[in-house]
Amino acid sequence: MLLTTSRKPSQRTRSFCQKLKRALGCPYINRGKMNIQEILQKTIEHKESTIAIISEKHGNPSKITFYNIKGEQVGYITINVAIPKKLETEPTMNMKGAIENIKPLKKLIPFKENGGEHSWIVKPAKGKYTAILELYHEKKPSGLKIFIKKIHLEDEN
Repeated sequence: MLLTTSRKPSQRTRSFCQKLKRALGCPYINRGKMNIQEILQKTIEHKESTIAIISEKHGNPSKITFYNIKGEQVGYITINVAIPKKLETEPTMNMKGAIENIKPLKKLIPFKENGGEHSWIVKPAKGKYTAILELYHEKKPSGLKIFIKKIHLEDEN
C-alpha cells in the first residue's frame, strides 16, 4: 500500500501520513502536483498494489480513500485522528481486540489478526465512531489513534 495525500495538504495531514508510514511500514510519497496516473506509476515503481490517499477537512485528516492499481476506487474510511508529537514504534500490520467492528477494513488494509508487543488494538467506540484503532509499542500506547467513523467498500453498494 502506497500512502499519499490529497493536493495541498496541511502540516497536520503530512505529519499524520509520516506517522502512519512509520506505523504500518508502507511507502509514502509527497503528492505535489501529481495526478492520479502519476501516483499509479509511483505505486507500480514501489511494487505496491493499493494506493491510500489521505484527505482533510479544515486542515485535519478526515478520510482515507483506497484505489487499486487500475485507478479504481475500492473503498474509503472516514476518520478523526490523535497524532503524537513523537512516535516510537516498529512497523506492524498486527491487530487484536474488537476486530468484529471493523472486519471490512481488512479488505482495504492488509492487517493480520495476531497480537504481539507491537500491534494495533481495536477498541469499541460509542457515538459517531465505529471503532478506535490505537497503536501499541512494547505493549504501551504510542499515542497514535485513528477514530473510525465509517468504513465503505465499493463492492457493497
